[in-house]
Amino acid sequence: MADPGKKNLVLDLDDTLIYTIVLNKSDHANIGKYSCYPNMLVQFDDMVCRNIVYFRPHVFEFIRKVAINHNLYVYTHGTEMYCKIIVSVLTNLMNFNPFEKMYWRVDGNVITKDLALLGLSSHNTIIIDDNHKVWSATPDNVIVIKPYQGPKRDNYTTDNELLKILTILNEIHATYLVSPDLISEIIKVKNIEYVTSNSEATKPDKTICDIEKDNKITKTEAETDDTDYWKKYDALHMFNEWYT
Repeated sequence: MADPGKKNLVLDLDDTLIYTIVLNKSDHANIGKYSCYPNMLVQFDDMVCRNIVYFRPHVFEFIRKVAINHNLYVYTHGTEMYCKIIVSVLTNLMNFNPFEKMYWRVDGNVITKDLALLGLSSHNTIIIDDNHKVWSATPDNVIVIKPYQGPKRDNYTTDNELLKILTILNEIHATYLVSPDLISEIIKVKNIEYVTSNSEATKPDKTICDIEKDNKITKTEAETDDTDYWKKYDALHMFNEWYT
C-alpha cells in the first residue's frame, strides 16, 4: 500500500537499472561467453531469444535506500514476462519487494510513457529514466540518468551513476520537506545540474571482445557495495531453474 506521505519514484529498467544483451537461442558459443561477464543478473529465454541481463553497480543499495522516502514503481517498454522476471530476480536477491506497481508494454506501437497508467500524477512524482523523450507529458518530472550499457562500456563494473542519483534524491527530499509545492522546479534544477556534470566527452565504446583481452575481469573485481548479494548469485542467476 503506497504511503501518501511519501513521494512517488518511477524507475525505468533498460539502460537505467539494467542492461540486456539479446541473442539467438541457438548461438551457444556467444551465450556461453557473455554469461561469464561480471554483473550478470539473470539469463532467460523468450520465444526465440536468450536474454542476458546485467545489473547496474549499486542497484541493490540504491533500491534499498530510495524505498525509505519513496513509493517505488517500475515502468518499462519491455514485455510483461521480461518485466516480471527481472523485478522478481531483483526482489528475491534483496529479500523484499518495495515496488507498489509495475507497468510494461501493452501496445507495441506506443512509444510514450504516461504516469496515469500507474495511477500517479505529476504533483508528487519523480521519474528516473535514460530517455526523457518518452515522458513528453511530464518532462519536468524526469531526471535523465546516463545510460548504462553493460559490457559495451569499458568501465561498466565501476559505474556510479546510481549513487549520484541517490545523492540528488536525498537533496530533493530535504528541499521537499520545506517546500513541497516546488517539487517540479526542484527536479528540473537537479536534473540540469546532473546532466551538466556528465556533459564532458565520454570514452569510446569498447566491444566485449576488447574487454576479453583486458585481462578478463572476474566476478571478484566487479564486486562493489553489492557484495552480499553475490552470496545468492550462483543459485539465482539461471532464472529458469527456480522461477515459477
